Amino acid sequence: MTLKTTRPEKVTQTMQARRAKILWHAHDLLAHSEDSDFSLRNLATAAEVTVPTIYNLIGSKSDILFAMQEDFIVRIEVEVSEFTCDEGLEMAEAIVVRAVEMIAADERYFRSAILAQDKVMRAHDVTSGAKEIGNRAAAMQTAAVTRVQQTKMMRGDISAD
Repeated sequence: MTLKTTRPEKVTQTMQARRAKILWHAHDLLAHSEDSDFSLRNLATAAEVTVPTIYNLIGSKSDILFAMQEDFIVRIEVEVSEFTCDEGLEMAEAIVVRAVEMIAADERYFRSAILAQDKVMRAHDVTSGAKEIGNRAAAMQTAAVTRVQQTKMMRGDISAD
């Protein structure tokens, strides 16, 4: 017996699909345009939605940039979590190699994600959520350095933190 998708689930699926479409166009717009061209109006036109729809599904321009930054960090976290290297330097190398492969595979996405991250971090009103994303990114680096230090392959008084 198959279960039918209930109306709220369909609405949620539709909203998630529209949100994903908006974010895809946000990446495309930011990667291929001048900074001044990245506006909610231009994004709405590109995504074939209205500006109020963007506000309802994601929020303000800052919220869109934050969502782009968060998605970027989540992608990296997923990739890093799949590594099973025991040796610290092997792990660090694997992270760098995989990151370069990811960037090469989708330059548009990663260029726009880095630009979004830069815009979020330069904002005067950096939210606690943006700081948390930055801390998650730093934690990945700290974990890699700590593993290398534990194998005694890194010398010196440099703190992993």
